[in-house]
Amino acid sequence: KEKKEKKEKKEKKEKKEKKEKKSKKEKKSSSENDSDTPPASKAAPNDAAAAASHLEDSIFGASTTGVTLPSDAECNSDDDVISGIENVSMNDNAAFTAAVNATRKYVNDNKEAKVADIVEVVKNQQMASALKSYERIQIFMHAVITPEFFKSGDVQTHKASLSKLIGGNQIIMRHAIAGAELMFQDTPKVFPVLLKTLYDEDILEEDVILLWAGAEGGEDDEYLVIKDEGKRNKLREAAAPLVSWLEEASEDESSDDE
Repeated sequence: KEKKEKKEKKEKKEKKEKKEKKSKKEKKSSSENDSDTPPASKAAPNDAAAAASHLEDSIFGASTTGVTLPSDAECNSDDDVISGIENVSMNDNAAFTAAVNATRKYVNDNKEAKVADIVEVVKNQQMASALKSYERIQIFMHAVITPEFFKSGDVQTHKASLSKLIGGNQIIMRHAIAGAELMFQDTPKVFPVLLKTLYDEDILEEDVILLWAGAEGGEDDEYLVIKDEGKRNKLREAAAPLVSWLEEASEDESSDDE
């Protein structure tokens, strides 16, 4: 048991060091977000089965985070999940759904579009629909992240645009988590898989996920998008193993600094 704990601590420490080095490198070349070449990301296998195996074994291993890919029995059917994602709208706003559909169409019709062009389309859709500026990230997430993102590699494919829309802003990261909550409120087991993927791709920061986990989620919460307390609790319960892992990693880092 002691050896296992040491091994896990070592893995967490190595990951933190790797992320810090990568963060410093990306800050020096921040202009890359405007180029045609997206930032480096973890390669996602083309084959769906291989992708699922890759994520489950290499990224979501129970030995590190306790987050595992959902089985068919634990999730709704693909049709149910797709319906949930496509029909949902921020605050039941039809304008949000229209913006999502228009953005999805542009992305699907323009596979080689530049990051700057995609961001401009999202911005135009947000403004035309009279939505808030922070909803841009939610519009884009709903447009490009499919129910089987963990197999198809949607996050990796659109990493550059997701990162550009967030712009390193922790407030926008919180709104991104809110968007993820809304997308998978009826399939909570998928929710932490998306959080972990966004974290691994350096789109979400550890501190932001922990802030989300510690929020009370009352009516005064500016990031609140799901009014159903029962659904919010299920999402937090599903993400608990990931949150615990991040907290332990943070504690280990603090103790190492001391």
